[in-house]
Amino acid sequence: MRRLATLLALVFLLPALAQDSAFKFSKTPGGLTLKDYDSKTATHLFEGKVVVTGTLIFEFDMASPTHANGEVNFAKFIPDASSLPKLPAVVSGAFATPIRYVSLEPADLALRDAFGVEEAKRVSHGAQSNVSTRVKVTIHTFRTSIECDDRTYWASIAPNDVVPLGSLVAANEVPNGC
Repeated sequence: MRRLATLLALVFLLPALAQDSAFKFSKTPGGLTLKDYDSKTATHLFEGKVVVTGTLIFEFDMASPTHANGEVNFAKFIPDASSLPKLPAVVSGAFATPIRYVSLEPADLALRDAFGVEEAKRVSHGAQSNVSTRVKVTIHTFRTSIECDDRTYWASIAPNDVVPLGSLVAANEVPNGC
């Protein structure tokens, strides 16, 4: 009976271990460490602390073609070339993809941190569907998974993790994805 239990455990455990080891990540200088892998969702969780700079693009829900309704659909952070090596990208395994952008969640908190409360209200109810600004972001929790047959990267943020470095501009090229 003990052998049967061991055999069954191996049958179910080995595919999960093989799946996890099949993924390879880019070398990073430290800061974020792989803490968990969920084989059901193919989600890798990294924790630690890394500070990166880049452009943060916000996409708003539009109540009409010329007026946003105040809801932030997405906050997409595009790291600078100097910041990309600090973030772990999947370089081999299922859907190996370089980091094009990192979704920041919650998006409304990223907006308030980037622009302040009053300016965030103004731009999220304005005529532009997308705006961007230069920022510095402190990331403590970073994840990657597969959604809609595409590799996604995202980070959870806390108050004051997003610091503005530039001014508001209309975003012409918005990275898209699922």
